[in-house]
Amino acid sequence: MGTTTALFLAFFSVAIPLSCGHNTQQVCLRSSYGDDGQCNFSLILPSSSCGSEQEKDTKQLQEVTQGLTEQVEELQQQNQGLSIKVQQLGDELTKLKREGRQTDVDPCAEGHRLPGVLSCYQLLKLGCSESGLYVVDPDGPGYGEKPTEVECTFDSAGNLPVLPRTCSDLQQKGENKSGTYTIDPDGPYFGVPAFQVYCNMTAEDDAGVTIFGHDSETRTHVHGFEHPGSYKRTVTYEASVDQIRALIDASESCKQFIKYECRGSLIRDTNKDVSYAWWVTWDCREKNYWGGASPGSKECECMVTGTCDNPDHPCNCNINDDVWREDSGFLTHKDDLPVKQLRFGDTGEENGYHTLGKLMCFG
Repeated sequence: MGTTTALFLAFFSVAIPLSCGHNTQQVCLRSSYGDDGQCNFSLILPSSSCGSEQEKDTKQLQEVTQGLTEQVEELQQQNQGLSIKVQQLGDELTKLKREGRQTDVDPCAEGHRLPGVLSCYQLLKLGCSESGLYVVDPDGPGYGEKPTEVECTFDSAGNLPVLPRTCSDLQQKGENKSGTYTIDPDGPYFGVPAFQVYCNMTAEDDAGVTIFGHDSETRTHVHGFEHPGSYKRTVTYEASVDQIRALIDASESCKQFIKYECRGSLIRDTNKDVSYAWWVTWDCREKNYWGGASPGSKECECMVTGTCDNPDHPCNCNINDDVWREDSGFLTHKDDLPVKQLRFGDTGEENGYHTLGKLMCFG
């Protein structure tokens, strides 16, 4: 930040009264600064009407002019001295700020936030080699994801070790105890920083399962929302969307359980081709296929397995009667996961319950 200070004498005028007999006249000395910064003087004399007194008046005028000239020169010197002092102070302030930035900002200080530092790899490139917690800001201040605290682990040589990409990688390396581990799905040198996940090493045969919990896992009542999709439940996960998507891309398969229990509440009115319920993908695309069915089918698992309560309806909750029914199954299309939002309707007087399971990835 710079500071500009301007001190100047733009213009002044002094008038001296001179008397001659019954006449009083003024002699003016004017001083101003030109574009080149030089001081210019203008002497304005009255027309003489005093005859023999002119010589005396002229002498008096010369004395006054000399005094004014000396005052102007003194003020000009003072102004020049102040301008030099202001410039010196500005230069000193700039130097102090520059030195302060160089000494105060330590990119390798644990917990220090550096806008734009994406990952442990970038910290490594800045010369950091001490393991510990760092705050990285992948998108810069005010953009995208919030700054994230990550654990950066450097080996004895000051390099980043290669961490397991998934819980399955951990299991293949002999780790068979379920718990929280640090993984790095896209490697240490690009993408999202390493992060912690819960690994279930016993849920599936020969495959460690990476699990992401969220705030919408409990069975939740839906009532009083008649219009299609007027009920909205946004899902917040324990990890960021970027971290989850990196893990999904690194995994062979993923799945997420979804269930809707209904009593007179439609998922879809097949006669009118109107969806009352749908779910939203991680990147905000609306989907009206349900667990166990194929993308774009507008069906539920019972249609795939041939177990629907009414074979004329592809979902049990399309029957729309006064009987408690349900549609449930696993969503497995990786491009659509995780589920970001649930939407339901047709519950003005009717009732429904939704349940959304944890996201689980294998391989």
